[in-house]
Amino acid sequence: MVREEEKLSVSEFLLSYGYELGEMIGTGAFGSVWKVWTKASRKEWAVKVIHLNRMNKKERSMIEDEVATLSSIRHPHVVEVKEVLRSRNVLV
Repeated sequence: MVREEEKLSVSEFLLSYGYELGEMIGTGAFGSVWKVWTKASRKEWAVKVIHLNRMNKKERSMIEDEVATLSSIRHPHVVEVKEVLRSRNVLV
């Protein structure tokens, strides 16, 4: 379950990059997936919000490696990573 203060901080973080937080689509062990919209074009996206503060050092390293790999892949059967945003406790 996403705590209200986490949702608010993620919402503020995304707003600072021009995205508006919509409804939650799903959750997992380290984060959640949300609908977002760009403020400028109102284009809808899905974002995965990973809470780094819920992970140990090895898990954070594995996530960073996964993000780097997914960011470099262009394939019709793999969701394309458009942008990666980072704060101290959150990877989006």
